[in-house]
Amino acid sequence: MTAIIEQVETHPRPAVLEASARQYGVLPWRLSGNGELQILLITSLKRRRWVVPKGWPASGQAPFMAAAIEAFEEAGVIGDIGPNIVAEYSCMSDREVGPPLPCRVTLFGFRVRGTLTHWQDAGRRKRRWFNVSEAAKLIDEPELAEFLARLAEEPEILTRQPRRRILPAS
Repeated sequence: MTAIIEQVETHPRPAVLEASARQYGVLPWRLSGNGELQILLITSLKRRRWVVPKGWPASGQAPFMAAAIEAFEEAGVIGDIGPNIVAEYSCMSDREVGPPLPCRVTLFGFRVRGTLTHWQDAGRRKRRWFNVSEAAKLIDEPELAEFLARLAEEPEILTRQPRRRILPAS
């Protein structure tokens, strides 16, 4: 019996399962006028929980670029993003059709330079800035909440990475 369990655990999963269970997102941040680190959260579509912008991989796109596009569409933000991963966490992803799907989310830091007044999901989501400690308390995903709590103590995690300016294609 143990040999069977070991084979199942070590057998690689098909690429289709890997891709369907992976999402990419951003941790949108800014420094307030007094230098305080703030995090932008948006509401989820189904349960109206506070979440970060995230979405499914796009074919032929670098993960951090897919994440930047999700930030633009879901939160109406433009700014700087880096290719370095700042955090990963597990969650149950609400889908428009079908039951929630367990997935792993890879987050990239996204320094917000501007917010749009009109964007794709403006009528379907709310967005709001929080200090890092407040954001950690509002997030339901334990791993992400833990990362945010650590970020409150070490904000340089976000500010020490190289970034590329991302603007929407016209």
